[in-house]
Amino acid sequence: MNHRVGQLLVFTTRHTMDEYRTATAPMERIGHTAVPLTGDELRDLEPALGRQVLAGLHCPQERHVDPASLVKGLEDRCRELGVRFLHGSPVTGIRSKGRSVTSVLAGGEEVLGDLFVLAAGVHTGPLARLAGHALPIRPGKGYGFDDTSGSVTLRHSVYLGEAKVAVTPLSNRLRFAGTMEFGSSDATIDPHRLRGIARCAHTYLPDFPLESQPQGWTGLRPMTPDGLPVIGPLPGKDNVLVASGHSMLGVTLAPVTADIISAEISGRRQRADTARTALPFSAQRFVPRRGRTTADG
Repeated sequence: MNHRVGQLLVFTTRHTMDEYRTATAPMERIGHTAVPLTGDELRDLEPALGRQVLAGLHCPQERHVDPASLVKGLEDRCRELGVRFLHGSPVTGIRSKGRSVTSVLAGGEEVLGDLFVLAAGVHTGPLARLAGHALPIRPGKGYGFDDTSGSVTLRHSVYLGEAKVAVTPLSNRLRFAGTMEFGSSDATIDPHRLRGIARCAHTYLPDFPLESQPQGWTGLRPMTPDGLPVIGPLPGKDNVLVASGHSMLGVTLAPVTADIISAEISGRRQRADTARTALPFSAQRFVPRRGRTTADG
């Protein structure tokens, strides 16, 4: 399947489309173009869209991925590079000596290291606490389900604007995902939220069965109070870096996050664009000013 055809953002009112276009206009300077289309032009690209869709945007630079194949590819490549995975081995402790972490206890094994990176999604907050400095990374639960009925076929990934639902064509199914639920940190499913996504899907994609009772799942997004990720050194520790809190943009922001973390690990002096890019995401913003030291910055 071609995942490079771009993304369609579709709306049932032109006003909502104009608001979204205004909000995303600054992204054009980095190449993120959004071409306005009429409802008929959208249906030329995706005939499954209903007549309620009056306007939309085509973002040709957008891409979509199959999360399962992406993760498998990453794991396979990491193994080729000598990475060892400890599956089913939760971290139960982090040992430190002064300002340095010396080891991590995981699955009954002590893992020694010179440098540690906390990149554990919603679990990063508790791990940071074990390392000596808690971070306010909280879960934002999203819901999703796959449709394998074939009632609707799409070529592009489609974002249902007013409903805030993402629809992604995968090899043999359509994946629907949306909503944001706070205050829950487990995999419990609220069936009303799944049905809400299905009802929204029918509004934009009338061939999607309204009576659908999807069997879905939940996923926890790592959220921060200010909506920005946490990238860089953990306060109070000289050999712990953090790469987390990317909310719903983990895949999108992974490459630039890796660049920043790589620069920290290699010891290169961060200047110009890299330094300016990393500064707003520093964990220091969550340290009370009275608790900051010269060493912490």
